[in-house]
Parts: sequence; C-alpha cells; structure tokens
Amino acid sequence: MKKKRTNQAISDIIGTMLLLAIAVALFSVLSYIVISYPEPTQHPSANLVATIDENQISIKHKGGDTLNLDDLTITISGESIESFDAKPYMTTTIPPPSNHWCIGEYLIITLPHDIYQFLHESEENETIIITIVDTQTNSIVLRTPVKVM
Repeated sequence: MKKKRTNQAISDIIGTMLLLAIAVALFSVLSYIVISYPEPTQHPSANLVATIDENQISIKHKGGDTLNLDDLTITISGESIESFDAKPYMTTTIPPPSNHWCIGEYLIITLPHDIYQFLHESEENETIIITIVDTQTNSIVLRTPVKVM
C-alpha cells in the first residue's frame, strides 16, 4: 500500500513562521519607538526664601540643587509696578570666581530708588512678586509674593 503525501504539515510550519516574523517585526518597531524618546530633562529644585528689608530683597538658598546664576533670570513685578529684570541690581554672598548658588548663600537685590520710593509712599501695603526662572530647562525655580511694609 502506497502512502499519499500531503502538504498539511508544511502549511502549519509556514503559518507559525509568519506569526513569529510578525511578532519580531512589531517588537522591533515598538522597541525603536521607546528607545528613541529623549530623556526627560531634570528641573532644578531648590528651597529659596525671600525677605524684604527697607530697599533690599534677600533671597536665601536653604536647600536643594546648586543653581548656576548665568542660567537664571530674576524678575520683580507688582500690582502697581511694571515687571523689571533684577539682575543689574543684584549682589551675592557667593565667593568669586564661582557663579554657583549653593546652600546658605544669599542673593541681595537693591531696589532702584524710584521703585523703592513708590512702594513706600503708596497708601496700601504693596505686594511684589519675585520670579526666578532657570533658562536651561525653562522652569520656574521660585515665584513668591513678598509684602512691602
């Protein structure tokens, strides 16, 4: 008696190989997409405290990341005053030549005379808002209101 040959086993193998090829291709595409995403940028985190005394605003670095002063923009605004860049009026307790703001160090901003005069002559207690932005990550490091007495 002669046995007949069938192609049934071959079609099962081809089907399995096709499914395996599709699975490998999908896994390759998904892994490429996941790996090609850029890493998230690390935003600086610092504990900063601002106080005002007469015409000087003191901002103390109380903890967190060290901040590079070259990467920071510091603005002061208020209800009755226009926003202005505070860097030209700033001094620091950071020893030269370093430009890194570390724990325990102060930034001291001396208000311009006309703004100081305006704030102290106003009938209501004015609130100014101090904003510090890290330009490398475009993130706000500090945004706090300070009451002028």
